[in-house]
Amino acid sequence: MSVLLALTVGAGLLLAEPADDWKYRREGEGERRTALDAGELKPFDLSLLNALTSWQNGSAPDARLVDGKVLAIVFWNNAEPTSVRAVVPTLKRLEMTYGDRGFVSVAVHGPDHWDEAQERIASGLMTTRIALDADGALGKALGADEAPDCFVIDRAGQMRFADLDDRDLPNVVRALVGETREEAQQAGARRAERASLLEKEAQQKADREKRRAEQIAKVPPRPGQQAYMSAAWPEQNKPRDPARLNAKDVQGKPLPVPFGKETWLSEPVPLEGRVVVLDFWATWCGPCIAASPKLDSLQKKYVDDLVVIGVAGQARGSQYPEDERTIRQYMKQHKVSYSHVHDVSQGVYRSLGIAAIPHVVVLSSDGVVRWQGNPHDAAFEKAVEETIAVDPWVTARHE
Repeated sequence: MSVLLALTVGAGLLLAEPADDWKYRREGEGERRTALDAGELKPFDLSLLNALTSWQNGSAPDARLVDGKVLAIVFWNNAEPTSVRAVVPTLKRLEMTYGDRGFVSVAVHGPDHWDEAQERIASGLMTTRIALDADGALGKALGADEAPDCFVIDRAGQMRFADLDDRDLPNVVRALVGETREEAQQAGARRAERASLLEKEAQQKADREKRRAEQIAKVPPRPGQQAYMSAAWPEQNKPRDPARLNAKDVQGKPLPVPFGKETWLSEPVPLEGRVVVLDFWATWCGPCIAASPKLDSLQKKYVDDLVVIGVAGQARGSQYPEDERTIRQYMKQHKVSYSHVHDVSQGVYRSLGIAAIPHVVVLSSDGVVRWQGNPHDAAFEKAVEETIAVDPWVTARHE
């Protein structure tokens, strides 16, 4: 999962927001990963580099050289092509790009295949500092287990990433070079805030699931069909020209294709004993977006008796249906109280023969369409309110 942070390069300066550490991949599992995590954000002991010998392309970095800079330590092995690529082209490119902005790197090789590595080193293709970890002391101290293994120390001298996935090394270096020392020092606080947020979200999810289970448990059995037949349902939407409905008229009937096979993009909500409004919409549809505040208001007003569900996935013209990622991104930027699903197959949408969106259907608690049409129609809100008022199962829940 490579992450490009907000970067702006201009006038020779690199501007960046502090790195979101949790977005970058680490390697290792189980107890080893736990130990590596525990070592992150701890001060890096520069004297550990004293265990290295046979320095080439420069001497051992000292405190003066690395103070306030970003240091990458990459373990490599000449017999491992992946690790060679991590050192030769990657570190070379990073040094050329960020060397004058505070980036320093060290390529560490173990005793195995060290002799064979000399030919590659002598070729001049490797420009980064190279050293031999003859007895594996540095690798053991840091927790390296195979090549390539990447360890990155930030401007504050902290072990910021222990055994970072080498594919994320360029993005991490770019982000950390863009930080100030003070921003690097705040990395621990940012991680703690993130952990607290995740814990809070997990608790909220657990609470929602508990409430949902309690709600389902409290729902009485659905009333008999006679109760629905005798209810005074709202007047159906019957335009003089049926084509103006922009869909098949299924009012007074169940949906041609049952709702329920869609992918929930928000937390699933219980539908039992509630009136349901399905809103067929798309992010590219201006009138759909304009109808959202009205739908949001209805959901908030009738929070216990109504479930509004935005059904996404509609295609624009001959284009492919809108993908789930696009909808999720829109949802993050436009928070609403009602629910969302994605219907990649457009099953219900196609069965209704919808010719224009937005289009809504109002379902009573027995799954019958009591009203359908455009949510901007003045009769829509009234139809929702009247359906809630006379729905037998909604009434039974209140009793």
